Amino acid sequence: QTVTFTGACTTTDTVFISHADITGSPVSGTCTASAYSINVPFTTTGLKANIQTYTQDIAGNQSGNTTLASLNVVAANTVTINQAIAQTDPTNISPVLFTVVFSLPINAATFTPADIINTGTATVAAATITEIAPNNGTTFQVSIPPTSNGTVIPTIAASSVMTLALVPNAVSSSTDNTVTYDTVADAAPGAPDM
Repeated sequence: QTVTFTGACTTTDTVFISHADITGSPVSGTCTASAYSINVPFTTTGLKANIQTYTQDIAGNQSGNTTLASLNVVAANTVTINQAIAQTDPTNISPVLFTVVFSLPINAATFTPADIINTGTATVAAATITEIAPNNGTTFQVSIPPTSNGTVIPTIAASSVMTLALVPNAVSSSTDNTVTYDTVADAAPGAPDM
């Protein structure tokens, strides 16, 4: 996981950022035109920490040791959304079921039907969200009722769901989050149309 720090600086000294969970800590960058930008690789997913920054001149003299307490340094909570294992595709049964898995336990109160965005062609009503096993704040079933024929393709935008430590989610990824809803579709592939 990589986080980019940018900030103001008042010298042409090297700027250092230091923390135990930063790979190769401390990580340095050069103050140019009163600003610096440093890409920092973290070893801990979901890290939220106060970071030390300081400058050092050519002779190695350190100054300006400051804690950037205002910065919550986090690696985003990854999230996948895929059709549920038991979900047939295509289907004529509503609602359509999907499974959402976060890499970190979330604050369930921040995960609402408004966070589920359908990018498919079907018109859908509001989703229902239910936590499922292992019941540790990471895994949820999302039930989406289509109100017209078409594809149901749910996604979750970045930073719409938070953990209790206020770590935001990354944009959702998937391997199969598309289900075709058709009121005359086979409920099970291979069955004859009625």
